[in-house]
Amino acid sequence: MYRMTRSQHVRGLPVLVVLFVAATAAACGLGEAGGSLGRLQKMAGSCPPGKQVAGFAAIDESGMERGDATLSASRLQQVKNLATQTAVCGGQFEVTAFSSSETAFQTLYQGNLQAVGATLNARLLRVPKIVDAVMQTVTEALPGAVRELPAGATDVLSQFTAAAQYVEQLGNGYALDALILSSGIATTGVAITNVPNFTATAAASLAARVPVPRLAGATVEMTGIGVVASGSPAPTYYVQNLTHFYQIACQKTGADCTVVTNPAGEET
Repeated sequence: MYRMTRSQHVRGLPVLVVLFVAATAAACGLGEAGGSLGRLQKMAGSCPPGKQVAGFAAIDESGMERGDATLSASRLQQVKNLATQTAVCGGQFEVTAFSSSETAFQTLYQGNLQAVGATLNARLLRVPKIVDAVMQTVTEALPGAVRELPAGATDVLSQFTAAAQYVEQLGNGYALDALILSSGIATTGVAITNVPNFTATAAASLAARVPVPRLAGATVEMTGIGVVASGSPAPTYYVQNLTHFYQIACQKTGADCTVVTNPAGEET
């Protein structure tokens, strides 16, 4: 067996120290990256079995929703979260800005988010760059899209139909994950919610009557209910009635629905 002599050991000590320090630094770096990788691994655990994700994000850009940098930043972060989930699971992703009707929209991004790699971790490590590229496109396209959209009205419920049409066009093998970012204060369409008599009873009655598409097996999240870019905050009772209306209407689609003012992780 080969044995290192004392002189060899002493001469090699500085090298060993350098290697130890480098290894320690590398381990620290891996630890920092591990937090992000761990989060992506957790996301991967929630991917729909046997299906790809059809990620659909719709941003309300009617007049009352424009002009607040904080609100815009919050919404873009939520879009980024959905883009990340879509890229982790693999699938198609579409982001639109909308206002007065189902046909009044601008596409900000549309494409396939599919990380390539021999292992799960290899694929996950490519996800951040994919998402960053998506968000750069969305952010750059948004101002021009807003200029093109009519500002005078908004039809929020129409986005349920837009989401249904999107996943239908993709065909079988996709699970819809839809995100609708809006105050919910609809001024046109089949569900007008900005009327003075929009009580809890009126909200439930309207929700029971409005037509909605079938979204069985889909996940739908609506956030920002009652939050507008300018003017006085909506009264608490009104926000509760809006939330009640959209929760009932969404559940009628057969989707797994979440309707909230603030997304998870944001302070109220």
